[in-house]
Amino acid sequence: DGLGVHPSSGKGREVFANTVASGISGGGASVSGGCTGQKLPGNNDAEKVWNFFVGKNWPVERIAGVMGNMAAESGITAMRMQGVYNRTVSSRDVDINSGLGYGVVQWTPVRKLIATATEAGVAYEEIDTIEFQLEFLWNQLQGTAWRGNPKNLSSEKSAGNIINQANTIEEAAIAFAVKYERCADCQSASSGSTQNRIRLAQDILVKYSSGVPR
Repeated sequence: DGLGVHPSSGKGREVFANTVASGISGGGASVSGGCTGQKLPGNNDAEKVWNFFVGKNWPVERIAGVMGNMAAESGITAMRMQGVYNRTVSSRDVDINSGLGYGVVQWTPVRKLIATATEAGVAYEEIDTIEFQLEFLWNQLQGTAWRGNPKNLSSEKSAGNIINQANTIEEAAIAFAVKYERCADCQSASSGSTQNRIRLAQDILVKYSSGVPR
């Protein structure tokens, strides 16, 4: 969670807008890396995210609401570094003391994801994968320590409880934005950023509700 991706320059906004559109259209990066967990089906990060949550028996409206936030934050790209809009960045190359965000939901500061993982012995190549990041996110939302190690607890259970009650696109997009992302410009359901996440979620539902490759 955190401040997410918020390009301040006109050029930055233009490039990142294209990144978001690419993520929704299925053009997000697909990284094989060195993930030791099971590979998710799908041709890119966006399809893998959809299939991951389908596998958790989430309703499609909730999935789309969460993915609308991911689209706003990273273009649904696991190797997205805040402020870098025209290429992906490996977690290996990220300044661990940076106050910026990284990953598909833009964990901010980056230490929330990268330091927690590397201190537990996870390789950078695995951190770069959408599979690992979704595993990390899911355990946050459930309030459980990933891979059963109490030292790996990074709980967002209070946010997860609210998200798990969302059954419409609007409810899910707002819950994830306000309770999990907690970005500076999406503190209310009526803010421009939150409404944009709802619109992105609606586009995602239209694209993927009929199913994606598994």
